[in-house]
Amino acid sequence: MGFADCPFRSRYVSVHGQRLHYLDEGSGPTLLFVHGNPTSSYLWRNVIKRLRHRYRCVALDLPGFGRSAKPDLDYRLCTLHHFFSGFLEQLALEPVTLVLHDWGGPLGFRLAQQQPQQVRALVFMETFPFTFDWQEFPLIARPLYFAFRRPALSPWLLQRHNLFVNTVLPMGTLRRLPRSVMNVYRAAFPDRDSRRAIRALPSELPIDDRQGETWRAIEEIEKRLPEMDQPMLLLHFRPGAVLPEQRIPWFKQRLKYLDVVYAGPGLHFVPEDNPAVIADSLDQWFQVRLANPR
Repeated sequence: MGFADCPFRSRYVSVHGQRLHYLDEGSGPTLLFVHGNPTSSYLWRNVIKRLRHRYRCVALDLPGFGRSAKPDLDYRLCTLHHFFSGFLEQLALEPVTLVLHDWGGPLGFRLAQQQPQQVRALVFMETFPFTFDWQEFPLIARPLYFAFRRPALSPWLLQRHNLFVNTVLPMGTLRRLPRSVMNVYRAAFPDRDSRRAIRALPSELPIDDRQGETWRAIEEIEKRLPEMDQPMLLLHFRPGAVLPEQRIPWFKQRLKYLDVVYAGPGLHFVPEDNPAVIADSLDQWFQVRLANPR
């Protein structure tokens, strides 16, 4: 059963013993949408509405998010990747075009590097397949993230008060999210135990931490970018947040088959602000670059 503005059938699959929720709409070449923190497949609802008539649109809820199980895990990148790759295996998806946002970026790039036969192309926006330092992090968000990454504060801020949903999410959009939309995001995290993932992931961001497992994993992703042969589309927004316009030359130096499209104004949770432009830009690019089988 879907939400009022997301009238899609909910589907479930068991992956490594956990029940994962996903959407599967339309037919045609397969697009696999991957979200980040604190969102879910719901983030992509308005993009999918515009694309499902031409594409098969699959969007999962990672463990710890949306309507998926919320087990007591460490929620590091490698753990999420274990479930993500298992999801692809369970659904036996044909080579897919990945559509990536936030933590979906490191997950998708890692999959494309480790299992290139599974990934036909990548479309990405407001994500970070790279390590960075605090000077590159959005200034307005730094005080919050400093606090989120402190063990003494994170349980109180993120699990008791759900600040990632209640504060960070609305800070990351240009439009004011309607109460009905905020209620959907809040419903995914009704109590402290359901908020383990949103508590864990801020501390996993690859910021000035050269020792952690996730830092090393993303550093490896970054090093392998020049090896990648898949066509890619970077959708950028102004002013952006974690992927501002200044980062584009960095990507152009490392990715052989990259197209860049300006997709309009936006901060971080850009599918909430510009779903039509995202869908139309993806479709136009796909028809030019990928309509004929490679």
